[in-house]
Amino acid sequence: MDPAPISGLGAWPGSEDLAWTNVVDCGDVVALEKDLRPRFGPRVINMVVHNGVHAHAVGAYLTDELTGAAIAGGLYAY
Repeated sequence: MDPAPISGLGAWPGSEDLAWTNVVDCGDVVALEKDLRPRFGPRVINMVVHNGVHAHAVGAYLTDELTGAAIAGGLYAY
């Protein structure tokens, strides 16, 4: 990772005003760590979606309303 983790914790990957939204499906076996806040801090916003039988499918993630809201919020901020 860049920047490299410090003392077992992940380093915040950008400036202080960076917004990080972690979108995850509880059934996604590839995304093993569902809550990134213990490693990267409370600024990470966690959103849980339900992709059904396609838990890791990119299309299911990208067409979810919560993902769209996170993307729109990031675009609006800049």
